[in-house]
Amino acid sequence: MNPLLKMFQFPPTIILCHRKKNLKKCSLSGLKTREDCRFFTYPTDQVLDLTDYVFLTFEAPPLSQADGHYGLFLLEGTWRYAQKMEQNLSYQAQLIRRSIPQRFRTAYPPTQEKWIDPEKG
Repeated sequence: MNPLLKMFQFPPTIILCHRKKNLKKCSLSGLKTREDCRFFTYPTDQVLDLTDYVFLTFEAPPLSQADGHYGLFLLEGTWRYAQKMEQNLSYQAQLIRRSIPQRFRTAYPPTQEKWIDPEKG
């Protein structure tokens, strides 16, 4: 392991993937071999311990340096699946929510006509 990375011990990134997500179109599938990423399939019977994690979502304060000690919790699915997954997270009230700072642009903006702000991704 890179000695510089060893200095910073972060919790592994937790990625919850919808079971119907087309893995060929999954932008995160390349991370499956990384030791610092944990993938779970939605729906799951496992209770995910998301203590000390931030959930990346749209309507939340942006990530800042103060959040640097938290791990990341991501949902992977189509826009419709991700919305449904978020609604069904039984522990969602306890989640610390953050958004990607505005200075970053997504590589995958939504293409649906009813999406309010495609720049957010």
